[in-house]
Amino acid sequence: TIEEVSAPSGYKKLDDTYKFKVFNYDNKTKTVNIYNMPLRYYITIKKEFEKYERLEETPEGVKAIYGTKPADDVIYGLYANENIYNVDGDTLYVKDELIAQIPIQNGTAIYDKVPYGNYYLKELECPKEYELNSDIVEISLKDNASSNIDLYFLNSIKKGNIKIIKLDNEIGLEGAKFKFKGKNYVSPIVITSDKDGYINIEDIPYDTYLLTEIQAPEGYKIDGEEKSIVLNTTNEVYRFYNEKEEE
Repeated sequence: TIEEVSAPSGYKKLDDTYKFKVFNYDNKTKTVNIYNMPLRYYITIKKEFEKYERLEETPEGVKAIYGTKPADDVIYGLYANENIYNVDGDTLYVKDELIAQIPIQNGTAIYDKVPYGNYYLKELECPKEYELNSDIVEISLKDNASSNIDLYFLNSIKKGNIKIIKLDNEIGLEGAKFKFKGKNYVSPIVITSDKDGYINIEDIPYDTYLLTEIQAPEGYKIDGEEKSIVLNTTNEVYRFYNEKEEE
């Protein structure tokens, strides 16, 4: 009998035991042909997007709450991290060559029949409202690797902070109430200035927001004009002034 103890690098180990008989010893060599299949691997990518859910008021200010959802319209690039060869020793891919563009739909992509070798994966495209993931993930598909490589990634929404300051000249005004809403994300919510006249709104998605005063601080005229706030950087500060009521 012949049993394979270990396979050559890049080939699948044989599970079967080969049996043969020698009936007459005649000083001749018996040839037994045994074939190994090349190793092939599957790369499974699970991808999610941050999903805006709601705003919540906290003692420190107003914060956005997020969940997740399956990602769509994302493309990953699979690259060779070394020269990759076929079973005959011919070069399939040279180092840093783009092997495939892998599209993500409904949160998943599977790329199969990847040859033995070392690779890396990086994100090439995602929807503009999300941060492109700049991480480069190295993948080693060698003898000790599982036949299926599972990877998980999360893209964050582009977001920032808004600070609203309610003032009489340079004095902060407490108790001003506003209706705050976004064009694409935030449902209307009522927010209130603190003792220093501040309203901090943290980690909200880039968007155009609308702010309308619905209650002025005591002793001040209400400013009912709807204000537009464009958030497209990390931090935005807006100052709004009230005039005192006439006595």
